[in-house]
Amino acid sequence: MLKRLLKLRWPVIAVLSDESVTKRSDRYLDLKTEQWKLVEDLVPVLEQFSVATTFFSYEENVSISSVFAIVYGLLDHLELPREESSSDSKVIREFKETVATQLIERFELTSLHSAHPMLMGSLLDPRFKHITLSKYKEESEARKLKQSLKELMEMYTSEDSVGSFSPATPKKQKLTALDKLLGPENLTMEPCTFDSELEKYFAELPISRKENPLIWWKENSSRYKSLSSVAQRLLCMPTTSTSSERIFSKAGLTVTKLRSCLKPKHVDALVFLNKNLSKLS
Repeated sequence: MLKRLLKLRWPVIAVLSDESVTKRSDRYLDLKTEQWKLVEDLVPVLEQFSVATTFFSYEENVSISSVFAIVYGLLDHLELPREESSSDSKVIREFKETVATQLIERFELTSLHSAHPMLMGSLLDPRFKHITLSKYKEESEARKLKQSLKELMEMYTSEDSVGSFSPATPKKQKLTALDKLLGPENLTMEPCTFDSELEKYFAELPISRKENPLIWWKENSSRYKSLSSVAQRLLCMPTTSTSSERIFSKAGLTVTKLRSCLKPKHVDALVFLNKNLSKLS
């Protein structure tokens, strides 16, 4: 809104100063010079929040894994310069300080539990795992995060193993010529522990931000069996309710006065096709 107002600044001033269009009693609507300057200074500060809001509204970015990195990105943007001779006015500096304080309080960044889904999801996003660890500079804090992730691995692995069938005993096969010459073949591998799996995952370089972390986990689930089980449960958590609200809007456009006799199963089918037709084709 402010960006659009700046773009129309001179037409607005011209209309307000034209007595044939605007009454003298309405001239108070015109902003003062210092107010226009304040609008100019606010636009670049608020623009980052507009970008973040748009990002969270995308259908492809509904996972909670991106929240932690983006919140700290906003805080870095609001960080005041160390030099006393700053171009920011006193009002803008106070505005940045207030917004930064409210962000920290809103997301409880100073008292966030190490096993919080927002933190764990960010660690399991191969795009943001290094950003998350970099915010916990002390080695003890980073170790605590990894320990919480390890506990989740143990919990979900034990849940997945309940009720699972034991593998069938392999049939005895005849020895080949190579077996007779080189001895029996040993295909067993040392079991991968939770610690080694975590070390291997964090040692890898982060993937491009353009890639989809869900597709990455699907392709690498065989390499990280325990971690992928945790990622499957955490990365499905939505950041906002935007996607579900869009579906309700589509349902409202589907069931109209002329189509009020549609059965629930048909409404479900129509809404499903409307949201997923592009993916099915």
